[in-house]
Amino acid sequence: MYPNVFKIILRNIKRNKIYSIVNILGLAIGLAVFILLMLYIRYERSWDTFNINYKRIYRVEMCNREAASERSALSSYPLATYFKQNAPEIEEAVRLRQIHQEFLSSGKERTFYEHNGFFADQSVFNTFSIEIIKGAQSSALTEPLTIVLTEELAEKYFPGENPVGSTIRLNNKFDYEVTAVIKNPPNNSHLQYSYFLSFASHAVTRWNPENNWTNNFLYTYVLLNEGASFKDVEEKIENILDDYIQNNKRLLLLNPLSRIHVQNIANVLRLYLIFALFGLLLASINFMNLSTAYSTVRTKEIGIKKVVGAQRSRLIKQFISESMCFTFGALLVAFFLVEAVLPFFNGIVHQQISIPYAGDWVFIMQVFVVALAVGVISGIYPAVYLSSFQPISIFKGGSTTGRKSSTVRNGLVILQFVVSITLIIITAVFYKQILFMKTKDLGFEKNNILITTIPASDQVKMDTWKILKHELLQHENVEFAAISETVPFHGANSMSIRMDAQSTDNTIHFVRNAIDYDFINTYSLRLVEGRNFDKQFPTDRRNACLINKTAAHIMSWNDPVGQIIVNSYGDRFLVIGVVQDFHPYTTFYQIPPYIMTMKKDLQHDNSYSIKVKGNKREQTAVFIESKFRKFYPEVPIQFSFLEENFDKEVFDIIYGIGRTFAFFAILTISIASMGLFGLVAFTTERRIKEIGIRKVFGATSSDILQMIVKPTMVIMIIANLIALPIGYFITNGILQDFAYRINFSIDYFLLASFIAFIIAIITVSYLALRAAAADPAATLRYE
Repeated sequence: MYPNVFKIILRNIKRNKIYSIVNILGLAIGLAVFILLMLYIRYERSWDTFNINYKRIYRVEMCNREAASERSALSSYPLATYFKQNAPEIEEAVRLRQIHQEFLSSGKERTFYEHNGFFADQSVFNTFSIEIIKGAQSSALTEPLTIVLTEELAEKYFPGENPVGSTIRLNNKFDYEVTAVIKNPPNNSHLQYSYFLSFASHAVTRWNPENNWTNNFLYTYVLLNEGASFKDVEEKIENILDDYIQNNKRLLLLNPLSRIHVQNIANVLRLYLIFALFGLLLASINFMNLSTAYSTVRTKEIGIKKVVGAQRSRLIKQFISESMCFTFGALLVAFFLVEAVLPFFNGIVHQQISIPYAGDWVFIMQVFVVALAVGVISGIYPAVYLSSFQPISIFKGGSTTGRKSSTVRNGLVILQFVVSITLIIITAVFYKQILFMKTKDLGFEKNNILITTIPASDQVKMDTWKILKHELLQHENVEFAAISETVPFHGANSMSIRMDAQSTDNTIHFVRNAIDYDFINTYSLRLVEGRNFDKQFPTDRRNACLINKTAAHIMSWNDPVGQIIVNSYGDRFLVIGVVQDFHPYTTFYQIPPYIMTMKKDLQHDNSYSIKVKGNKREQTAVFIESKFRKFYPEVPIQFSFLEENFDKEVFDIIYGIGRTFAFFAILTISIASMGLFGLVAFTTERRIKEIGIRKVFGATSSDILQMIVKPTMVIMIIANLIALPIGYFITNGILQDFAYRINFSIDYFLLASFIAFIIAIITVSYLALRAAAADPAATLRYE
């Protein structure tokens, strides 16, 4: 049977080239979409699986009792100690505190800022799978002032040497002994570390957090015992904070390691899975449509086979076998398409994904199983439909296709264009939303501001900064110079504020910044009430503050100037001014309540902002950097303009999602257009003699064009009427995730309709023009 099937397939391909090409290419694109997206989903779900104890590791998180969905990954120092002493179900507990903007040095020529450092407990090696290359694991992080380097950093600071036992200096202030060298973390690890400092160092270099239950500044991970139920452990620990924090309103939760990375992109993964399934669905629809449409070409073949005794079941097997041959041919083409598109796709998702031909045979087998299923499912309806033809009807010249089958085919084409138009609408609205957020008024001046961060060290003193600032302001192109703990879009600190100054029951988190007198002018923040910090008021340095309008609204103050703000420690601040709301971080979030106090010293985070004039700003930047290097010769200086790469990380992700929408909108409309092309080609071919007769009786080329294009216009009108409300509801739901969003406009929907109409008309125009230009003598010569 099967050799005969292959012969029939080859003959049909040769006889119906357009049908065959469209069918194979349509299936190939659908399978390529599926493979691409499943590769991406597979990669994202592989994060952290390299850990041997992957299924037993959990991160301790907190939530408010009244808002369980709002979770925080940060916790306090004493928790890990409590778990080790009081929770026998927990085998290990480890604390990790990330360190930002610190610099290491092993000599004058080897001083660099590092961004992925962590304070860590010794138990980090027993919890996570971290391979020690040099040094002893058992004592790597047990003593104060000890550091563990990754192999990349070891080579960077001690090229060609064994650094174990050597000394490396942190922020020109503390000397750490290198006790071990470890492997670099894999790319698919949510913990991207470059060095570990022993947590025993924290009390020496920062502060002693031993009994501080309210300061949530680190991550706590636990390793459960084999067989321990994470739900049981979670129930046991959820109310621990009640015993140590007065009027506690927070619960402890456990978050599996398997969810930590995926939960941040769960909606994106679900969206990509929907795209993958839609790609297969549209390709299958094309196959079924074209197979049933071209059924009239094979009616006599079916009739003869039935006359000579072929059973219907045998014909069904034959047609399903043909379908599977087409599918596996399309699968080979799909792999070529995936290889061609992968570099572009990797650019969209910012990953390095490849097809695991040898490394993951399970995935390859899954793809083949899916292709097999697509071949069977796509072939069942055409097989049942074609095998149902009756020989007597065929040989009497009766029609084997009717209005019902034509309606089904048109309905499936409409479905394809509904999906395509909906994706175009989503893409248009999404990009309009991104443009809106990129151009939104931030509430502060971001242009021509040079920024740098210098950690606290022995060389960084307030008096030195005052002298440096005076020299900077002597330059004609320097307008303002300010120092603060953070700058907009580059980190944020928080402060818990009591809603009632007399009670500790109700607090709210404010974003906090410590600034100097010139910060407001440097960033052109607008004072709407009160005044700025002023040197004429000595008390401003101790207990004055500025707040934003959102803070005043949350505190329900109509006249905020003169009000008293009390933090969770009981410190009191007099409100001397209110600034217009501005975005301290990405525009994807609501503007939070914001409080600014005076920066008293440089013993903590130190961000420097210098506002320069627009002309000759590069030369001015060189002057500023040279001055900083003169005053801080032992500190690596890295300046950048605030507007450069502004909110880049967030917008890269969002643009990636937007480009994905656009990418798959193009693919789906390509599949739909191929299906439409195949159907119109078939219809035109079947009506070629009718067209010839019409032309003989005086029909013009425009009449023929109208006859062929009109059904397509009807299909597109119906598809648009269905797609437009669907697109509205979907985009409305997507926009709800944005704190600030665009207003709906009919423009996006008209654009999607116009694009779909143009593509559909272009798709059928070639066939329509060719049919209209055909010579009637050639089409009717055999009549």
